[in-house]
Amino acid sequence: MKEMMMCSICYGKETRDIAIPSENLIKILTPKDSDGCGDETALLREALEHPTASRRLREMARPGMKVSIIADDITRATPTRMMLPLVLEELRAGGIGDKDITVVFATGSHRRHTMEEKERLIGGRSILEAIRIVDHNAFDEAQLVNMGVTTRGTPVHINKWVADSDLKVMLGLIKPHCVAGYTGGGKSILPGVSSINTIIADHNYTATAHPLSIIGVIDGNPIRSDIEDA
Repeated sequence: MKEMMMCSICYGKETRDIAIPSENLIKILTPKDSDGCGDETALLREALEHPTASRRLREMARPGMKVSIIADDITRATPTRMMLPLVLEELRAGGIGDKDITVVFATGSHRRHTMEEKERLIGGRSILEAIRIVDHNAFDEAQLVNMGVTTRGTPVHINKWVADSDLKVMLGLIKPHCVAGYTGGGKSILPGVSSINTIIADHNYTATAHPLSIIGVIDGNPIRSDIEDA
């Protein structure tokens, strides 16, 4: 009989235990223990007050600017409900009015959110009523702007609210990704708020089958000799 290892995985709003043959289990990746880190809201506020390699958000904002805030969709565990109110504070302190702010959920090719999911993601109805909140739709050409073609031939079409904004703020979750190395950062744009054609061109077999298209690796060029020889 095969030796089995019990693992707990998140499934929807629940946690389920599954049995995996030990011979098939390479490693279990878990978040770094955050015990003793202190108040989360205070940590977020500290990060906004003292950003790394950037000016403070309120210093970049100017009255009359159009601002897009790109937020992760329901498939990510990003604490947007904690971050968004603080980001809005920064923008308002910089003179940005609520009417000039649009929150765009970076759904990529995923489905649209229910109203209950939107409220849960952003932290309540008050923000939903004050700020324009939209789901990106990768299939709706009327919601997309053609930005041209990359040097690798990828057509670039992105969400119009993002393309037309003067200031773009990405609230993304950074974590290991089995294909991209790490998710977050630029993935808020592609695939997050890109067209389905852009997504397909970027997520094709050539990219996903690349020897360096693996978890924890973000530098895919050139191919490392140790992987070539493996």
